[in-house]
Amino acid sequence: LTFLIFPHRIFAQSDNSSTGSSSTGTLGVARMIDTKEKNVKDGNIISASAKGPILSHVAYDGQVQGVVARDAGILLSSDDGSGIPIVSTGKVYILVSTIEGKIKKGDQLTTTSLIPGVAVKATRSGYVLGSALEDYEDPNTKQVGKIVGELDLHYFNAKPTFPGSLSDIFKLALLSTDEGPSAIFKYIVA
Repeated sequence: LTFLIFPHRIFAQSDNSSTGSSSTGTLGVARMIDTKEKNVKDGNIISASAKGPILSHVAYDGQVQGVVARDAGILLSSDDGSGIPIVSTGKVYILVSTIEGKIKKGDQLTTTSLIPGVAVKATRSGYVLGSALEDYEDPNTKQVGKIVGELDLHYFNAKPTFPGSLSDIFKLALLSTDEGPSAIFKYIVA
């Protein structure tokens, strides 16, 4: 018999189907983070920085922590219950814009430097949030909408797999992180 000691609170949310109302919630596990950012909305993208969690404002940001989701299916919280809930994997509503083109179902989504905390269609290689699960085609590129996306934070290679794959590995290895050069680069040099 094994017992796990978990010093945090776990909350499960329901869809209120017993009251006759139903709402589609985020299918993911959210954890609470503290941020000094003001006006953080559901669907905003949060990234790590030297100042703590902030709205992502770097294109193809490799420091993304997740997406704000106050309607997550499961919420992990510290004892004080402060902060905002973010989801790092699973289905979640994401704020998007058409700055990099119309978003089609299946397109990879990434961060942008033009509108903090908002996702756009990925048009080149770099870090992405995951894929769009529905279309978004607003002709006004400054307009921000909300779509469902499947979060899967990873590096996306927009080029064909075989040609240039070694150069992409070197580019990935040279990307800076808070912890220094990546492990891949260390193994290539060794």
